[in-house]
Amino acid sequence: ATSSTVGGQMWEKNSLDGVLAAVQSGTLLGKTMRFRFERDDVLTSIVGFNDSDEEMSRVDLQRAISSVEVARLRVQNTATETFELTLPIPGRDMRKLLQGDIFNGDMPYGLHLVQFPDDKQGTRVEVFEVQEGGTAAQSGLLRKGDRVIAAQSGIGDMMWPKRTLDGISTAVRTRMGPSVRLKFERTVDLGSWEEEGSLDFLESGPEDMAGYFTTGGAAVGVASRSRAAGGESVTGAGLNSSTLATSLSILPSSSKRNWAAIQDVRKFHDRQARLWPPHLSLLKPFVRAEGFLDASQVLHDALQEVDPFTVKMKLQTFEFHSRCVMVWLVPDDESLPQIEALQSMCREVFPQCGATPDFLDFVPHLTLGQFETAKEANTLMGLVKERFEGFEIEVKHLYLLSRPDKGSQGVQQ
Repeated sequence: ATSSTVGGQMWEKNSLDGVLAAVQSGTLLGKTMRFRFERDDVLTSIVGFNDSDEEMSRVDLQRAISSVEVARLRVQNTATETFELTLPIPGRDMRKLLQGDIFNGDMPYGLHLVQFPDDKQGTRVEVFEVQEGGTAAQSGLLRKGDRVIAAQSGIGDMMWPKRTLDGISTAVRTRMGPSVRLKFERTVDLGSWEEEGSLDFLESGPEDMAGYFTTGGAAVGVASRSRAAGGESVTGAGLNSSTLATSLSILPSSSKRNWAAIQDVRKFHDRQARLWPPHLSLLKPFVRAEGFLDASQVLHDALQEVDPFTVKMKLQTFEFHSRCVMVWLVPDDESLPQIEALQSMCREVFPQCGATPDFLDFVPHLTLGQFETAKEANTLMGLVKERFEGFEIEVKHLYLLSRPDKGSQGVQQ
């Protein structure tokens, strides 16, 4: 943090540009600047900041920081995620409201914020209630307990840290523009799949991956139970359309060690880690969830001559666009034809499904993470190279996965 240009407050800084801007402002006014530093104990132990070692300049700081991130996963039970929400500024007829308590739950925002004492920051502002019909509820993002951490500046797009209800209300009142952005943070429980004993797998599939699944059972098992119950399937029901909310996938579920190796990386670097289990998609989009029973029977009949096989995987980077470089596990040259043949058989019985047009190649992959630069992606690959040396996935089952809506707490399997 750096001291404010006016007054004695300390403002948190998370970027070099923010620090330099504060120094420049203070210098112009001839002020003495105050800085607040924080030292990471784990990082200190790795790079030896406490030692008077003249070789410190040779430390690869980026690699050291990545090492800290990986090490922290072994003890981390929660994570903090941030998001922004845009609220419209009320028109002239709402000027009276702006003079009162903006965030007491009344319309048009319908957002009730409460200020609490905080041991670290002095105070914090949390969401106490979000009223249906208010503009704050329209995004569907806010939950009770979310914390407001910043608000948009009066002019421009800069976000300024806010820790008091008065500060947030003032930011809305003084905003010159049709809307104002607020930044929130949320503490997220990383899930039961991180706990000891939550990764004991049954032979028929990863039913005990409770952090992801709300229902259990391999796809073929679902079809078998349906037939055993004597119910007749309406062939073709739900199979004529597709949706990105579902996929036909391979999961690395046969080995607890393999699952943990992947999750240790994904939990920190893959933004989809809490939404989907680690998977290699064969068809996405896939049929709608209401067609899963029929789809599983169709697949069972089409693939009954396919024997289980093992896929050898290797690390690879893929530049999605100029600011997103992916780290993947992909089949090696020997295993690739087997996966391609399996995908082709599935595509043949579900021609309306599949992520890419016919003129694009199917690229089987399991995502480990996304990065802004190739350097960051290559740093991670260097750190996990030994972990994924000779990595194999046993293909014994296919899984039909569905996440019906953004608010769903688990994947339906």
